[in-house]
Amino acid sequence: MTADANIISSMLKVVVTLQARCPKYSADTLTVFLIICQEEGFGVKELAFLSRMSESRVSRALKSLRQSGREPSAALIRVLQHSADRRCVKVFLDEAGAALLKDIGVKSQQDKRGAHFKRLPRNAYAEAAVSDKQGC
Repeated sequence: MTADANIISSMLKVVVTLQARCPKYSADTLTVFLIICQEEGFGVKELAFLSRMSESRVSRALKSLRQSGREPSAALIRVLQHSADRRCVKVFLDEAGAALLKDIGVKSQQDKRGAHFKRLPRNAYAEAAVSDKQGC
C-alpha cells in the first residue's frame, strides 16, 4: 500500500471505532471532533473551512460535543468565547475528549510532537476568555 492509502486506512479505522463508541454522534460531529483533536484553538470559521462544512453545521456539531452527556464532565470539548464578541470562539479538547482519544489509541498532534500542553482545570475555563488580541 502507498503512504496515502495507509493514512486513509488508519483514518477509516479511527472513524469506525469512534462511531462504535459514540453512536449518537453524526459523521459531521465526528469530523469536527477529529479536527479539534489534531489542532486545538480553531474557531468556527477555521473548522468550517477544514471540514468543508457550513459554519452552521459546525456550530451544531460543537453544540453536540459540548452537550455530550448530562454531566458537564462528559463534554468532549471546551469552547472559550471572545471577551468582547461572544460570537468569536476558540475550541479545545476537554478531559473527556482526551480520554476518549487515549481509549481508542489515537494520539493527538501535540502527543505526536512530544509537546505537553497544559490543560486548564475545569474551573479555569469559566474564568478564561479569549484574548482581545486574537482575532476571530
